[in-house]
Amino acid sequence: MRDQAGQGSFGSDEGSDSSTVVDLTAFLELGENWTVSGRIDNAGDAIDVASRRPFGARPTKPLAYRIEARYRL
Repeated sequence: MRDQAGQGSFGSDEGSDSSTVVDLTAFLELGENWTVSGRIDNAGDAIDVASRRPFGARPTKPLAYRIEARYRL
């Protein structure tokens, strides 16, 4: 993908990499008062260039996960 407007071909040091990022989310109700949820961002741990502007190449979001439990009073 281009990071600056234009037409035609462009160099490999311009634009961002082609990538596929998979995020996963799950939600579970445990009884009337408890809920548990989980999320995984960038489940494949893909490392690609997301953008090159304004200050040079920046990577995609790294592998991250979160588990959350909630109790309703």
